[in-house]
Amino acid sequence: METPASRIAMLAFALVLAAPPLHAADINDLVYEIRGDAVTIIGCDTAASGDLTIPSEIEERPVTTIAFEAFMNCGSLTGVVIPEGISSINRGTFAHCRSLRFVVIPESVTSIREGAFAYCSSLVSADLPDNLRNLERDVFLSCTKLPSMRIPDRLHYISTGVFAHCHNLTNVILPERMRVIGDNAFYECLALPEINIPINVESIGWEAFMHCESLTSVRIPDPVYRLGNGCFAFCRNLESVMFEGDAPELGGPGVFFG
Repeated sequence: METPASRIAMLAFALVLAAPPLHAADINDLVYEIRGDAVTIIGCDTAASGDLTIPSEIEERPVTTIAFEAFMNCGSLTGVVIPEGISSINRGTFAHCRSLRFVVIPESVTSIREGAFAYCSSLVSADLPDNLRNLERDVFLSCTKLPSMRIPDRLHYISTGVFAHCHNLTNVILPERMRVIGDNAFYECLALPEINIPINVESIGWEAFMHCESLTSVRIPDPVYRLGNGCFAFCRNLESVMFEGDAPELGGPGVFFG
């Protein structure tokens, strides 16, 4: 008699047989459109595996755009090199690429849109270009192996949830010009031992450092006028908070809760 367990095993075996075989990634895996004199990458074969260098030209036309979610769920890609000439990494472009370990981002990129690398749980290297001016919400959400990040000088704002659930993040360098650290920006960065809040920061958002359980001390610069509710909640090892000016407005009773 067929049991539920045997049916599950047969279904799993059938799914394995139905899955397309993996192959080394190359230009033939790219789906693209020619728009005028330029090329837009709109998709990629999800069976592509290994490292992929996106070409700077296709059919003698420059590659200028990568469409939103173009590489989403390409779960076997391990590395991507983005060509010069791309100015924006669009929403969800590489989201859920669970095997992606590195991405090379060129200096031509000035904007990285919402969730571009969200849930890339193997990502360990993604240096941001110096020309970057816009880093939108949830860009590195749940990149659980990401160890470090340097934020370029031209960024003045850390958006909501950019590094939330980056459990292995241990080193972050923020630029002096930074003015706002957004809501949930470093939520549950469990391994982050310290954070040097730049001297020009004025506001730290709601739950910005909640559950940063390795933080032991923090220095709040003089310009900070507001700490969002839950900002340092459940930072269980936080022993010292130093205010360099007057204590700022607290956004609620739970700023240091837990």
